[in-house]
Amino acid sequence: MGAEGNYQVLIGKLDAFIRKFYLNRLIRGVLYTAAILVSAYLLFSVLEYRFYFSSATRNVLLYGLLAGTGYMTVRFIALPLAQYYRLGKVISHKEAARIIGTHFQDIQDKLLNILELREQTGALADAASMALIEAGINQKMERIRPIPFTLAIDLRKNKKYLPYALPPLAVLVFMLFAAPNVLKDSNMRLFNPNTHFEKQAPFNFLIQSKELEVVQYDDFTLKLNMSGNVLPELVAINTPSGTYTMQKDGPDAFTYVFNKVAGDTKFYFTA
Repeated sequence: MGAEGNYQVLIGKLDAFIRKFYLNRLIRGVLYTAAILVSAYLLFSVLEYRFYFSSATRNVLLYGLLAGTGYMTVRFIALPLAQYYRLGKVISHKEAARIIGTHFQDIQDKLLNILELREQTGALADAASMALIEAGINQKMERIRPIPFTLAIDLRKNKKYLPYALPPLAVLVFMLFAAPNVLKDSNMRLFNPNTHFEKQAPFNFLIQSKELEVVQYDDFTLKLNMSGNVLPELVAINTPSGTYTMQKDGPDAFTYVFNKVAGDTKFYFTA
């Protein structure tokens, strides 16, 4: 094979190395991005679920998360992917040769020398000098040809980054199935940062009276039970005529008597 053919073989091997160089960056970038963004998303969601942040704080969290997502997606995924397809600025053949030389030190000087000799042939008009340079290229290529440059990059080494990415992803999957309300409730508030939300009470009002009907001017006893992790000591019933404390019949049971009900009456509870 002539000097030109040998040089094209070298360029092909260097180009293959450059593609693998950016594939390695892409894999690492995906793991970095997954680890950081999923962790941040889970942290913000859990904190919002627990503390019910103000509108201003939710704006900071939401747009901070979106900005971080945009930056990391471009920096660690989109850019290496574009460079893999040789779009935009990529490392030169000389830079690739230096990187390869750190793994195959006995050929580093030969690689760089071939690239430099090739540059010289373009500036020479003397046939004898060109023939001499081409002979030098052929001689050095015989030593370099069997070496697979792509082995200088071991994609399997990216396994060491899995411990950073897998735990947040495992927690996310666990929460989706074991505690979906945490993400559902907090995300509804996070992604509506300008809406005011009242913090949910740790208990619920359960009306036990089956029918809210009474003969006009008769008395009506309203029965109420409470459920939840924390039960209130006092419950008030609010009516058009005023607010009254309900009678406590047990840890979770309350009653109130409407005297001589004259007509439809609206009411609600507070505790």
